[in-house]
Amino acid sequence: MLQFSALVAGFVSLGARVAYLIDPAAITALRFVLAGAIIGGTWVIVGPGLNRHDFRASWRLLLCRV
Repeated sequence: MLQFSALVAGFVSLGARVAYLIDPAAITALRFVLAGAIIGGTWVIVGPGLNRHDFRASWRLLLCRV
């Protein structure tokens, strides 16, 4: 959670620069997607990772690892 908060807060300066050019909802959505991708990628690389079996029934991945 701390890493996610830091990533979202880091994009505030980017949002301030383009705030007059882009809709605020689009900026917020982009920030959360990027932060989620970075955290998810880090989890896959550093954590237990993913194997071929995890993609067979991907809905179970969310239920079993939460």
